[in-house]
Amino acid sequence: MAAKSNGNDFPAPLEGLQYYFLEQQKKYPTANGDMTFEIIGEHLAHIDRKVGDSWVTVMILEQVEIMEVPTLVYQEGLANPDHEHILN
Repeated sequence: MAAKSNGNDFPAPLEGLQYYFLEQQKKYPTANGDMTFEIIGEHLAHIDRKVGDSWVTVMILEQVEIMEVPTLVYQEGLANPDHEHILN
C-alpha cells in the first residue's frame, strides 16, 4: 500500500495499513493468526510474529514524508553513448 501511495493523491497512513493487515488476518487466519500489527507513536509500526513462546519483531515500518524525488531526464549529446539517462 505504501508503494501505491507514492506519487498519488491516495494516502496510505499506518492506520490504513493496520486495517489492511487485520482484514488479511481475518481472511487467512491460518497463515496470519500468530501475528500482530502495533502502531507505536505517530510514525512507527511493528509487525510481530509468535515463535514458540515468545514474540519476535519481523518488520518495523516508518512513515515518512517524501518532499521531492529525483527524476530521470533524457539529454542529447552525452559524452558516453551507453548512458542515455542521467539524474536531473
